Amino acid sequence: MAVGTPKAYEKGMLAITTGDVDFVSDTIKAALLDTAHAVDLVNDEFFDDVSGDECGDGDYSQVTLASKTQTIASGKIRFDFDDLDFGNSVSIAARYLVIYKDTGTPGTSNLLFITDLNTGGGNVSSTSSDFDISLSASGLYEITINA
Repeated sequence: MAVGTPKAYEKGMLAITTGDVDFVSDTIKAALLDTAHAVDLVNDEFFDDVSGDECGDGDYSQVTLASKTQTIASGKIRFDFDDLDFGNSVSIAARYLVIYKDTGTPGTSNLLFITDLNTGGGNVSSTSSDFDISLSASGLYEITINA
């Protein structure tokens, strides 16, 4: 599978820069979306904008991000967290990984990042098996501040 580069939701980045979202101390979650989802980095703002396309399976569950860090080094702000485990006996077909701040209400839960799990097209499938996502050594996302 050719995992794409994570992309930031415009309004999510604004929420981080204004302090409405604290990546390290807020509850940040990951969810999986299917191919029916149409990515809109400009207009989508809250989890309820994408939740209708969330994958479904009795053994699939969203993941609360653990060991979150936000660091600055070599002119870059880096967002990182532990690898993700969406379940052990999962039967789903996922296309996107979405990261959002969970407020407990989908209509106020800021969307932050989305990643295409298969840039070659189509879903990444799992049939009664683990569905895990490992991050690159450089973390999920970097913002260059000194170019």
